[in-house]
Amino acid sequence: MFTFLYFWYAIVILLNIWDFFLWFCATTPQNRFDFIYNRLHSKKYPLNDEINDRQKIRAFTNTYLEADGFFILSLIKENSSDYVAAEIVHRLYTEKFLRKYPNEITKISDHINISNDNDSKRYHLCSMIC
Repeated sequence: MFTFLYFWYAIVILLNIWDFFLWFCATTPQNRFDFIYNRLHSKKYPLNDEINDRQKIRAFTNTYLEADGFFILSLIKENSSDYVAAEIVHRLYTEKFLRKYPNEITKISDHINISNDNDSKRYHLCSMIC
């Protein structure tokens, strides 16, 4: 019995380590950009110049969503569906990002509201979605 548990725990530990490295590779900047780019170019939404601008998408991915926003979106994709993730990404991009920063690409972090309390330094992704 103890031999079985030993091998079971060894397999579980190896699978957890493997899953950690998969998530680590999935959160690289290029994979984050590809994830957002693919969700913005779904069949539901037609391509236009604003959606097809790679610099704006890169700024949206790296400075607006950052790694934690991408992580939440990838968890939404894994736990619900790709359609829901594409809908959220498209709405965040068109309604929040493009309306607030229509011409700006680099200085987005300067415009994010900072509150006076120490708990939240910027709007959280959950409050932007709701």
